[in-house]
Formats: sequence, structure tokens, C-alpha cells
Amino acid sequence: MVRRILQADPLLGALMGTVVLAVFVNGIEPLWTSGCPAIATQILAAQKLPSGNRTAILASITWLTASMTASW
Repeated sequence: MVRRILQADPLLGALMGTVVLAVFVNGIEPLWTSGCPAIATQILAAQKLPSGNRTAILASITWLTASMTASW
């Protein structure tokens, strides 16, 4: 099986690799987008920070997460 893959046409392998990568990234992206702010919220709540600080940090995390996923 591995020998066949190594001897396959490079274009076909590149296309298959692209499809596998796209499926993998599209499966993980929603989990990351929803999970990162949720985890950060729990950590911030445990730190007992003032609400203004929590809001600023969560807004920053949400903006960073959205900008990372938009660039893909």
C-alpha cells in the first residue's frame, strides 16, 4: 500500500493531500473557534479579575480567533 502511494502520480497525491487537509481543517476549525473563548472564559472567571479586564481580554481573544480563522 505504501509503495503504491510513493509511486503514484505526484499531481494525484498532491490533490488527495489537499482534500484530506481541507477536510481535517474544516472539521477542527469550528471546535477551535467555539472552544478557545469558552476555555478562556472559565480561566478568567477563576482569576476574579474586574469585569472590564475580563471583557477586554475576551474581546481580544475573540478577535484573534476570528482573524486566524478568516485568514484560512
